[in-house]
Amino acid sequence: MNRHTLQIIVIIAIFFISVRGVSQTYVYLDENGKEISANNFDEKCNSNLLFQCLVIKQTKEFVISQIRLKQKFGKISPLEANQIKKLLSKDGKEELSNEKILLISYYDSLADYRASKEMHNFLEEKFINYYKKHIDEYKRYYKKNKVTYFSKFNKEIFEKKIKKFSKKKKKCKTKFEKKFDINVVFMHSDSSKFEKNYSDFKWVKDRGVINSVFIKNDMQDSLTSKKVRFLVLKPDGEYFISNYHYNNNSKILKTLLKNKNWSDYKEDYKKSLYGNIMGVGLFKRESRYHYKAHCF
Repeated sequence: MNRHTLQIIVIIAIFFISVRGVSQTYVYLDENGKEISANNFDEKCNSNLLFQCLVIKQTKEFVISQIRLKQKFGKISPLEANQIKKLLSKDGKEELSNEKILLISYYDSLADYRASKEMHNFLEEKFINYYKKHIDEYKRYYKKNKVTYFSKFNKEIFEKKIKKFSKKKKKCKTKFEKKFDINVVFMHSDSSKFEKNYSDFKWVKDRGVINSVFIKNDMQDSLTSKKVRFLVLKPDGEYFISNYHYNNNSKILKTLLKNKNWSDYKEDYKKSLYGNIMGVGLFKRESRYHYKAHCF
């Protein structure tokens, strides 16, 4: 959450307090769960690309905000890493090498036609209401760009989108496995019944491994369902986990996949976390926007 968004939340909260006469207490926590001042919270939130700032709990009495990490390095034992690979091999019916790096691309939900249709109708209704209020503005935009915001949506279109997604991800898997000599697995935490929508694509259902072993509490976002985008796990148990997309030109993911020794990159991370706002070394500021082309 950026500073502007946080300020809006605070302003709204203050408004309701003044209207209802209810006194709220604001609590600010750092990335280690320790209480800090509002000034320190704002300063830290706006000083580093590796932090995200979230309202994690809100009631009539209090609002709790916390600084959390967008990505991090960690370590489990080689035995745990091996056991995880065995579990994924069994569930995904695909052999995973104990000697190779494992790249897990993670999704919290899978596509479902009924839910997609409902969302499309909801957004279309909102757009129509906006169109009625801003008809002149819309007509100028349409005339200039020769496009409409919404297209038709039906079962056939849904299936084409799924097919396009599957084709793209299979291409990504083949490309990365060949180029970096690694294993790639696509995981999800949704109901297994939705896997049938992806007839020619292989998913692995997460039994809770990602949350219990790698995420725990520091990267969970109580305001969204997005917990993690990808995980890189080395045979020795070292890992890098991120809830942020990297575009296909980013050097971070590719560098970690190409190199077995991460010592220098972990130092860059530490210096970027608590030092230079622009980042250091591998984590020097670069374009990582989610709307750019990305495989993971």
